[in-house]
Amino acid sequence: MGGRRKGESKPTAWAYVARNTAGTTAYAERQHDVKDLDQFEIGGVLSWKNPSDFSEVTDYEVDWRLTSTNRSYLGNVSIGTNSFDVPSETGLQSFSIIETVASVSAINFVDLDLDTDELGGRLLWQEPSSTERVEFYVVYLALDSVGTGGEVPVGAQRTTLPTGHWADKVNITALDILYDTPRQNFSHLVVYTRSSLAEQTTPVAAALSDTFATVSNVTFADYDLDATDIGGPLTWDPPGDVSEVVTYIVYLARAVRRT
Repeated sequence: MGGRRKGESKPTAWAYVARNTAGTTAYAERQHDVKDLDQFEIGGVLSWKNPSDFSEVTDYEVDWRLTSTNRSYLGNVSIGTNSFDVPSETGLQSFSIIETVASVSAINFVDLDLDTDELGGRLLWQEPSSTERVEFYVVYLALDSVGTGGEVPVGAQRTTLPTGHWADKVNITALDILYDTPRQNFSHLVVYTRSSLAEQTTPVAAALSDTFATVSNVTFADYDLDATDIGGPLTWDPPGDVSEVVTYIVYLARAVRRT
């Protein structure tokens, strides 16, 4: 970024510099509040203080720079304005800056809904090493590990999966997914961090494993000989995988599905 003197077509110097008519150099103090949480991307508010003498400065030009000639233009700011909004998802390219990267890690989900093609249980994760810019987390069911198919349609409420679920407090590291949540054709759970500026574009993902545990070969022999009364042994074969089975529950029902 440079301050431009009256009549100049190019900034006199780079890296937050303005020159006055006497030829002396004045540096503006600057700060970049990075709020894009993706690696190799930034976004947020760039702000600065005017140099001690800016009487000949007409505007500021903002750019990335490696040298005075190796630079990438971002925009112009009129004199009197001391901030510049850097759009979210602005790529760093080969330029250097202290960026804010905040992704969760160690995602774990065990499906405790024992019906096929249905999910339910607790999603766990570890918070980023720095949560200074993180305001909350957003969880989606997605078609792959990069979040495909997990976008929220315009106007949709982010209250239930698969359209999305907010974890409103940064210190939350778990989210209970309601039982009977349809899996549909989703293969992953993905967690995004979100700042006040934007949601991450690249999530952290956990592959789904649908736990299915149903008994088979159910038989009942009625040994009670009274009308309208029943009594006798009910037997069944256990599921092939009983790792998540705690108890069996038996009902009398009017139909195959419990009613």
